[in-house]
Amino acid sequence: NLTALSIYMEYFVHGIQAIIISQNAASFAILWNTDKAGVMGVISAVGIGKFLILFFAGELSDRFGRKPLALIGMFGYILFFGLLLVNTNLFVASIVAFIAGAATSFLDAASYPALMEIYPNNQSTASVIVKGFISTSGMLLPIFIGFLTGKNMWYGWSIVLPLVIIVINTIVMFGAEFPDHKKIAREETESEEAKETFVMEPRYNVEGVMIIIYAFFCM
Repeated sequence: NLTALSIYMEYFVHGIQAIIISQNAASFAILWNTDKAGVMGVISAVGIGKFLILFFAGELSDRFGRKPLALIGMFGYILFFGLLLVNTNLFVASIVAFIAGAATSFLDAASYPALMEIYPNNQSTASVIVKGFISTSGMLLPIFIGFLTGKNMWYGWSIVLPLVIIVINTIVMFGAEFPDHKKIAREETESEEAKETFVMEPRYNVEGVMIIIYAFFCM
């Protein structure tokens, strides 16, 4: 499925985005005329962007569809990697990092539901594969940066590579077809099979809160 492959590739790039600044902290400290503490401050802006946008990204995805939100997220990644290559200002770097965090929330709000809709009978597998793509790129990037360092090559190649991937992926996603999430929701509502049966009714203030806390700390 072309749409699913495009979604998985965006998560491959996400695995790079999540660690690209920390992996090149020394180079960015020189570029932004700051120290490592300043670079860590920029990294924190990624989390702030992701946290703030997360509150309404899901609603936007349900209202306007998965594809527009996914494309917004990938355009955000294009801005992030592109500006990392040319920016020399610490404040602008923080804005760029915020954009990356916001883009991740848009991607999550669109991509996870889209995968569940593409593979309704294999939702758990589809979700685990996402983690696999993130982990793979997160493993390969330090190796690639180590190679660049060992060969005294420009660190920027570690930024150019994911930029090229996400640009190609964005072009591919423009032509990809996403399931009609509103139609699927209507069919599930009308179908008796869509009704869940619980041994004990879930309690949001117990199970829900515990899952949220777990998700926060595992990230």
